[in-house]
Amino acid sequence: MAVDRTLFKPIIRIIFLTMCLSIGSAQVIYHKSPNRGKVGEDLELSVTLFTDIPVSNAIVYFRETNGLSFSEINMNIVAPNWTAIIPGGRLSEKGFEYCIVVNLSDGSSYATPQNNPFENPHKILIEFGEDKFKKFNAISQGINSMLATPDVLILSPEPSELVRPENVVIAVSLFSAPQIDSSSIRIELDGVDKTSASIIESGIVSFTPNPLTDGLHTIDLHMSTAYGMEIEPLSWSFTVTSGMESMMEEFEYGGNLRSRMSLESISGVNYDVKELTGEGFVTLPFAEFKVSFRQTSRESEFQQPQNRMSGSFKMSEFVQLKFGDFNPRLSPFLIDGRRIRGTGVSLEIPWVRFQYVSGELNRIVQNQDGVDNTYKFLTYDLTTDSTGKTTYALDRVGYTFQRNMTALKLSVGPKYGLHAGVHVLQARDDINSVRHALGNYSFTVDSSATGLEAGTYSYNDFFSTVDAAGNVVDFKSDHWGGAAPEDNLVFGFDMGTSLDDRKLTIDFTWNMSLFNRDIWDGVMTRAEMDTALDDSLDGLIGVQYDEFGNATSGSVAIDTSQVFDPVPWKSFFIMNANMSPLVPFDVTTFETNPISTIVNMPSSAFSFKVKGHYAKNNFILEYRQVGPEYVSLGNPYLSSNVRDFLLSNRLALLDYKMFITGFYKYRDNEILKATLDPLNTTTLGMNMSLNPGADSPSYVVNFQSIGKYNEKTNLDSVGGELVDLREDSRAVNTLTSVNIPLTILNMTHFIVINYNTIKNTDKLESERAGNYLFPKTDTETLSLNLSSKFYTPLRSNISFSKTELYLPFTDTDGTVSKAKYIWTTAGLAGQYGFLNQKLRVSGGFSYLASKGLTNSTIMSIKGGADWDVVEGMTAIISGVLQLTNTGDKTEVNTTGIILKLRYNF
Repeated sequence: MAVDRTLFKPIIRIIFLTMCLSIGSAQVIYHKSPNRGKVGEDLELSVTLFTDIPVSNAIVYFRETNGLSFSEINMNIVAPNWTAIIPGGRLSEKGFEYCIVVNLSDGSSYATPQNNPFENPHKILIEFGEDKFKKFNAISQGINSMLATPDVLILSPEPSELVRPENVVIAVSLFSAPQIDSSSIRIELDGVDKTSASIIESGIVSFTPNPLTDGLHTIDLHMSTAYGMEIEPLSWSFTVTSGMESMMEEFEYGGNLRSRMSLESISGVNYDVKELTGEGFVTLPFAEFKVSFRQTSRESEFQQPQNRMSGSFKMSEFVQLKFGDFNPRLSPFLIDGRRIRGTGVSLEIPWVRFQYVSGELNRIVQNQDGVDNTYKFLTYDLTTDSTGKTTYALDRVGYTFQRNMTALKLSVGPKYGLHAGVHVLQARDDINSVRHALGNYSFTVDSSATGLEAGTYSYNDFFSTVDAAGNVVDFKSDHWGGAAPEDNLVFGFDMGTSLDDRKLTIDFTWNMSLFNRDIWDGVMTRAEMDTALDDSLDGLIGVQYDEFGNATSGSVAIDTSQVFDPVPWKSFFIMNANMSPLVPFDVTTFETNPISTIVNMPSSAFSFKVKGHYAKNNFILEYRQVGPEYVSLGNPYLSSNVRDFLLSNRLALLDYKMFITGFYKYRDNEILKATLDPLNTTTLGMNMSLNPGADSPSYVVNFQSIGKYNEKTNLDSVGGELVDLREDSRAVNTLTSVNIPLTILNMTHFIVINYNTIKNTDKLESERAGNYLFPKTDTETLSLNLSSKFYTPLRSNISFSKTELYLPFTDTDGTVSKAKYIWTTAGLAGQYGFLNQKLRVSGGFSYLASKGLTNSTIMSIKGGADWDVVEGMTAIISGVLQLTNTGDKTEVNTTGIILKLRYNF
């Protein structure tokens, strides 16, 4: 059966954007998603690019499974890949979702997954870390397993506070814990019972000790409820000091410096990077100061900053100041981890919590490097007047406005009781930040420009040439061809409470946004409103006049003096015809369905969430909705026009050695009644993990079923032909993973086996035409990994994986079939220590083969050494060589040498 290869191309570009099918002139990205991760352990993500165009940046966007918003982290070159490390502290047993976007210097971008990466991100199972298992095992053995959680407010001394001996007064408030049995209260100071010397009255427990010696002291508070249930002990420490000498004894500092220099070449593109990073801290009993920085040769005026400088100052548990580059998290609907360069203040005192953030979301980028990346000649906008004078049009491109943001959040009420708060975010592009005429950059003029020779002109040469010919240049002063300046205002409120000794929490948040996609013209005045619907400046909106000056019938006649005036509010938000929403809600449905109309406002977003912890069950019930016009420039990756209903539960069994998680998620985009053919997505999932102990095998079994249905029942007519755009499909994703530890002759081995399948089913197959192409790819992956630690200073790792893809295609006679593609990878890596592990030598070999429409192989050899020069200082050298074979030739694809120096102090 003959196959028309041209029919493959669009399908291959879609499916194999995430898998490198062929190597050559095509620009493709290869990424293999990890099968699973573990809480507390860093997760490495990497992509391999096959392109001769330099990479501007590569970014990983990630969140916990079913989260609302993405955080971002930049990838770095570690030849032959671009790599990012997700800190283990950002991983949650709820799961991990991410996508990767790579931006090239020519303005093009690639992503994995390729289709709607933010809507359909990669998913990874995340297991409990060792600390978590130890915690659960301790609980199962009766330690705190039957203890209630205290809701006690520490009045003095505060945790980690520095106090003079004569000022020590121990006091706690039980106001928020009214069910405490006062006769059960026992207070200990440094392990000595001081209850008899304490005063317990009016919900306050207080004790004034005799002068204490300088140093650290610990308070323990024991209580029970009125029903006889023991409460988890409350313990905190403070420091007594008689003067500055005692304070200096508590002084601590530390940090590290790291330098990196690399000479790397990937697909003929050189990436020579020099980088210096460092971090440090200073700790006193009452305060802590941290600072970190990164200086890299990848810093460029033509893109957003790659250098980083940040610091924080924390005083006790109540005040924290951040400055430089940091990632504030106020709300998923405002800003939730996006980098900002500025300042942040966090204040947390009893009954009041306050956060304030101000700074720069985007810095100014005046232009891009290269021809036609600063100015652009507008070929079809030239005009010639009656005298023969020609006016040529020139535009401004390649810029990014400085985007400033201010946000705050204020909450009042006990942290674990009924509390409520308000929040607001304002972000705006600074129109004046980008210069109109930047410099003598070049642009091209084609042959269709009358009176000009085709070619490349610099800015000065172009104006001189035009002026010499007696013509003029219309250089646009605003409304440039690049991105328009934007403005955004988001505001809302939240409220929540904890019930049943914090076993049940309820949270609700509601938000509304105002977004202006183009503020070039500034705020709309009443006079401009007057002439928006008619041409007469008469103080009336919507009045049309006939040739005799009489108002025509049907005129609206709205008095502008009675209309809201946007001008006084322009410092908060610029209102004009480019804003959304123009009207907050649908006035036609408000009278009949007022509640539904307000709830479903297109520019609103809200969430209602209930979390519970009962009888070894952790459940979540959540409904959230983000309108189609809701925008927060502080969180541009927030999915809009979605309604989600989520129900999940995690059950602990076998003394917290087994966890069974089930979840149900429903999503649609039918917020507005006018939505045609809404897409409904239903996801059912089940996960079982078993970890009997450190020396026993652990198991993970995961099942997920995703059904999609767009409610379309008829075929569509496109270009005179009927096209089947109906969607009613189901994808079943299963994963089985086994981790087997073995100890043989003092050698420790860890064997990891993973088996994953994705099977897609078209539920309308019996109703489709015979030549219908169902564009879903089935996959099957088997991977094996063996990590070994020998009785000698040898460490080794052997890996193997095989992925089979079944790609649907249409052959030349119209028959639909599935082509099979096979990806096979294998790797061997090892490390050996010399000089009592002061010198560690490592090396490895990897092999990747693809078989399908185009066959290719990639072989990589890596090597390096780590040397502990002196205590705290390590020197590192590593190198890589990668060869690519496409059948007819073998060539060097990647070379690299990396030198590092690390010093800890």
